[in-house]
Amino acid sequence: MGLDTSHDCWHGAYSGFFRFREALGRVAGLPYRRSLSGFPPVELDIDWDKVTRGQLAGDWDAAPAVERGCYDPPLRDPLLYLLIHSDCDGVLKHGYLQPLADRLEELQPRIEAAGDHYVIRHLAEFITGLRRAQESGEDVKFH
Repeated sequence: MGLDTSHDCWHGAYSGFFRFREALGRVAGLPYRRSLSGFPPVELDIDWDKVTRGQLAGDWDAAPAVERGCYDPPLRDPLLYLLIHSDCDGVLKHGYLQPLADRLEELQPRIEAAGDHYVIRHLAEFITGLRRAQESGEDVKFH
């Protein structure tokens, strides 16, 4: 059992998807903290109470701007479409596949420099799948 998406963006274990997303967030310089629940062991350091169920499923009214501490400016990065998304259902909507794919391509040299071949391989597949969905005018579905 694992995560499958349309357009061949991802086929694999949930643990691998967690590892993939964490690697992307870290090379992007996004803040992480120890998980409050203990699983997963670390999580993106944002105010998760302000993230809606709709956003977890990929329903964003505008580009992500998520809150951190009360004195920090909101995080704004197309990568957040992927990092905040549920790992088992929902969609990455066609309207933001282009900025997400562009951001992933921007991060690709940093991922390659880190030398994690698992993440490198999956990143190339994910970008290809996003571009495939973008060209066909479709969302990427998680199931």
